[in-house]
Amino acid sequence: MLFRSGFNNRERALRFAAEMAAKVAKSGVDSISVVGVDPKVRAWREQFAIYGKTLEEAVEVALGVFQKEQAVRESPHMAALLSAWVDDKTSDTLKPLREKSKKSIRNMAETFKADFGMARIKEITVERVEQYLRDKPCSQQYKENLRSYLSQFFNWCR
Repeated sequence: MLFRSGFNNRERALRFAAEMAAKVAKSGVDSISVVGVDPKVRAWREQFAIYGKTLEEAVEVALGVFQKEQAVRESPHMAALLSAWVDDKTSDTLKPLREKSKKSIRNMAETFKADFGMARIKEITVERVEQYLRDKPCSQQYKENLRSYLSQFFNWCR
């Protein structure tokens, strides 16, 4: 004979069943359908139902948002990646650069470190780069140079 888990003998299981039967007889089936459901959970279900969503769907969306936030928090700082980029570009023996090119890369990396500070790489969006270039008080040609070096850097990061 099978017993409900949590009951180690038949008498306890029968006593629980009798209590549930009395509750149903007194207040109806709905009185036992919410046994163990936290009032907050019930309220959340009602709130999400307005939008045609279940509690499970809302939790999935929330987890997705939290994962993206965590990925940003755990991504490396721009400064560290810029240093690694400079080291990689200037020490590559397969594609050696002229000294003038190495100097330009170092200067641009220092500029970006100063301008982006300790921003995380995943915080940098296209919009942020465009705003950065718009706000930079310099000539159009210099802005184009900045854009080119940033493009090279982000391609290297990928």
